[in-house]
Amino acid sequence: MLKYFTYGLWVLVLSSVAVSASPQAVPKSAAVSEDASRVLALDALLERLAASADADEADELEARIWSYWAASGSDSVDLLMSYGLEALEAQELEEALRIFNHITSLAPGYAEGWHKRSAVNFLLDDYQGSLGDLEHVLRLEPRHFGALSGLAIILQELGDEQGALAAYRKALAVRPFLPGAQEAVAELSVAVEGRGI
Repeated sequence: MLKYFTYGLWVLVLSSVAVSASPQAVPKSAAVSEDASRVLALDALLERLAASADADEADELEARIWSYWAASGSDSVDLLMSYGLEALEAQELEEALRIFNHITSLAPGYAEGWHKRSAVNFLLDDYQGSLGDLEHVLRLEPRHFGALSGLAIILQELGDEQGALAAYRKALAVRPFLPGAQEAVAELSVAVEGRGI
């Protein structure tokens, strides 16, 4: 029961992220410059998110960050991602897994392919597969608050309360006001660290 209650927010985020159209073919030097600009813009958004003053500001910044993360830079991968998200939303988990497997093979440097596959693996009760996928995501983007919160959920599900608490705290450091995370930290803090005097 805990699995489906706590994981619902993660799946909701995963299935609602729109995949942006990738840019038209551009000369290599322009593409490098565009990539550098995207990295700088994403860095700036993540810095603003970490310093956000309220939930509304954090929500707006999160939506913008997801649009950056969703864009793979490949029309083919973006199309596959849209099919995978449709399958995930329809709870056609085996089909979603097949599609996300294909995406991670085609674009191993695209963090969202691994992130979405981790969600499917979790729902299929393959916790080790899900954890492995999250490891890939966090290697590619250590500030991926979706992956950090997913990691926390899995660790909590596996009974590793200390690990879950650490992952939730990392997620909140990147994305303040993350739905459900503050409550989880409050609950886990008591379980792991006890009540203060």
